[in-house]
Amino acid sequence: MVQIVISNLDEALLSRLRARAVLAGRSLEEEVHAILVQASSLSEGEKENLVDQVANMTRGPQRSAADLQREARDR
Repeated sequence: MVQIVISNLDEALLSRLRARAVLAGRSLEEEVHAILVQASSLSEGEKENLVDQVANMTRGPQRSAADLQREARDR
């Protein structure tokens, strides 16, 4: 698992995070993790938009693997 360090947190912010953690019955680390997971989740609309963007990037003439090998060989 990757670890991150967040520098220069305001004491007031840290106090609010600690209070949230206590209310949720979690450690400070667990609370910050939960906040990051929630903040990074995509809505259904965002997911659909991302799928559309990827589909648009992959559209175009479809070529077989044999054609691609021939092109590479002829270069």
